[in-house]
Amino acid sequence: MRRKTAKALANLGRLAGVAVCTLAGVTAMLWSRSPQTVEAFENRLRDALVGGVRQQWAEAKAEPDQARQRELLQRLLGRLPHVQRQDYLAEIVRDCQLRLASLAEASGNLTEAVDWMRRSVAFDDHDLATQARLGNLLCRTDSTRWQGFDLLHALAARFPANPGVVPVLAANLIDAGRAEAALALLENAHRETQSNLWTVFWDTGEDFDLHRACIVPTVHDGMLRLRFDLADAKRLRRLRFLMPCFASMALVAPRLHVEAGDQVVEIDASAPPAMNQVERRSNRLEATGHLEAWFDVVLPELPAGRCKITFAASVSPRRSRLLAMPALRPGMAALRDELVRHGRLDALQQLQQWRGTACSGLPMQCFFAEAESAFDGSRLVDAAIECANDGGLEVLFHVQKPATVLRIDLPSSVAGLEFRWSTLEVVAGGRHVVLDPRTMPLLGTHQVERRNDVFVATGDDPYFWFKAPAGDRIDSVHLRGVL
Repeated sequence: MRRKTAKALANLGRLAGVAVCTLAGVTAMLWSRSPQTVEAFENRLRDALVGGVRQQWAEAKAEPDQARQRELLQRLLGRLPHVQRQDYLAEIVRDCQLRLASLAEASGNLTEAVDWMRRSVAFDDHDLATQARLGNLLCRTDSTRWQGFDLLHALAARFPANPGVVPVLAANLIDAGRAEAALALLENAHRETQSNLWTVFWDTGEDFDLHRACIVPTVHDGMLRLRFDLADAKRLRRLRFLMPCFASMALVAPRLHVEAGDQVVEIDASAPPAMNQVERRSNRLEATGHLEAWFDVVLPELPAGRCKITFAASVSPRRSRLLAMPALRPGMAALRDELVRHGRLDALQQLQQWRGTACSGLPMQCFFAEAESAFDGSRLVDAAIECANDGGLEVLFHVQKPATVLRIDLPSSVAGLEFRWSTLEVVAGGRHVVLDPRTMPLLGTHQVERRNDVFVATGDDPYFWFKAPAGDRIDSVHLRGVL
C-alpha cells in the first residue's frame, strides 16, 4: 500500500511538473510571438482592477469648476491611502496632490498649497521639481521664508547646476533684495563641470530605442567630433544624437561623414528633420540647457557591410538659458545700475552676459509697408535675438521688400524690461544708413516708452514704427544694443 501511494505521488509530481513546463512554454510563446495579445490581456486586467479609479481621475481633471474639482480630487485621494511611491497608481496620487496645491495657490491660500506640497514631497522625496516648488511656496510667506531658503539652498548644494533648482533659488534671492547673491549663484552654476556623454541611437526600420551607444566626443581646436562604427549600413535609416544632460552649446556647421564600402557621403546636419529642445539658427544648432536635447540625421541608402561614421561641428559653449531666466527680473536691472555707479566692470560684464543669454532666442518681428496704416500679417519678417559673448544683443531682419515705413515689434511678455538699443542699421537699395534709436524720429509707439537712452516695454505687445530711409527697397534691418 505504501509503495502504491508513493508511486501515485511520484506520478502526480511528474504530471504537475509537465503541466507547469507546458504552461511556461505556452506563456513564453505567446509573450514572444503575440505581444499584442499579452498587452491587451494586461489592459483588460488593469481596467477590471483599477478602471474605476482612472475614470474618476479623468473626470476630476476635466471638471471646469474649481471647487467641484477640489472635492473630486480629495475624494479620489481618500480611496488611495494605501498607494506607495512605486505602485501602479502612484502617478494618480502625485497628480492629485499637485493639482490641489495649484488650486490652493490660485485661490491665494498659500498655507493650504504648502500643506499639499509637503504631502507630495513626503509621498515621493525623489522628485526634485516638487521639492523646489515647495521651497518656492515657502519663500512667498513671511513666516516660512527661512524654511524655503534652507530647503532651496540644500537642494542647490546637492545639484549646483540643475535648471530645476538654481533659477528658483535665484529668483527668490532677487525678490528678497539679494540680487548680487543671485548673480554669484548663477556664476557658480556656470562654473560647474558638465557631462560630456552623448548617446547615439540608430534606426534600422524596426525599433529606434533598442539600438543605442554612449560616446564621449573629442574636442580639439574648437571642433567636436563623434566617431563610431556600425556593423551593417544596409539597414540604417537615420541617426539620433542625444546631447549631454543640461547641455548648453552651439554646434556650428554640423556635418556627418559616412564611409560604407567604397561609398563616401557628406551630410549637412544643420537642418534636422526632427529635433527636441534644440533651436536651429541659420547654419548652427543650439541647445539651451534642457534635460533631453536631441536631433535626427536622415541617411541615404548605403551598401551592406560595416560603416564608419563621424559627426563633426565647431562647438561654442554657452551659458544656460534656463539658468539665466531670473536675470530678467527687475531686481537685476537695479543691480546693473548699482554696478555701473561703483565701476565694478567684471561683475557688470557677468550680469550683462546672463541677461543677454536670457533674451537670446526671444522672437521679434519687423513689419514693412508703403504707408503707415498698411501694416498687416502678410508683410513681416521674423527674427530672434542673438546674444554676443560680451552680453550685447543684436537682431537682423532680412526684408528684401520695398517699404516706406518700418515697424519693430519687441518680444512679447517682457513688460518692464529695458532695451538700450545703440544702433539701427538699415540697408536700402545697397545703401547703408545708420540711425540712433535713442534720438531718431519715431512715427509712433505702442506699449513702449523711449526714456532717455532706453526703450521700456510697458505692456505685452510693445512696438514702435518709423520712416524708412529712401531707397528702391529695404534689404535688411540690423538692431544692436544691450539690456
